[in-house]
Amino acid sequence: MKRIKNLFLGLLTLVLTLCVTNTVSADTKGSIVVNGTKNERTYEIYKIFDLTYSGSNVAYTIDSDWKDFFEGKGSKYIVETNTGDLNSITIGDKTKYINITNDNIEEFTKEALVYATTLEGNDGSKVATTQTTTFDNLDLGYYLVYPKGATDILEG
Repeated sequence: MKRIKNLFLGLLTLVLTLCVTNTVSADTKGSIVVNGTKNERTYEIYKIFDLTYSGSNVAYTIDSDWKDFFEGKGSKYIVETNTGDLNSITIGDKTKYINITNDNIEEFTKEALVYATTLEGNDGSKVATTQTTTFDNLDLGYYLVYPKGATDILEG
């Protein structure tokens, strides 16, 4: 259980990993590299936030598959006031803030994984063949990476 939890905590850091390259353009794709993957284990990714560019400005929006989550149990992760160094997000015509921090990322990820199990699909799936697994050609955004079958994590 502890090994799975440590692997999970390493992966959930990727939730906040923005898939961007140093050169920014409207058609830029990104990649996520997952280190410490286990051979023959399936890893799934779910895009939670979309990222778009307008000139040099970056904007986040909630991915359409995740709107119900952020209108329900996940609503506490979108806040009206920037209480620190939070990323802004556009919801409708309002600017709010993504409240996912080092202090609450484990709780967020557990709740997000429970929600992810209700979705009809994911945004990518790969079977690891080495200790490093790469998801390429991804639309820019925030992604949740989940080692399929790691159900112990959901039990908290």
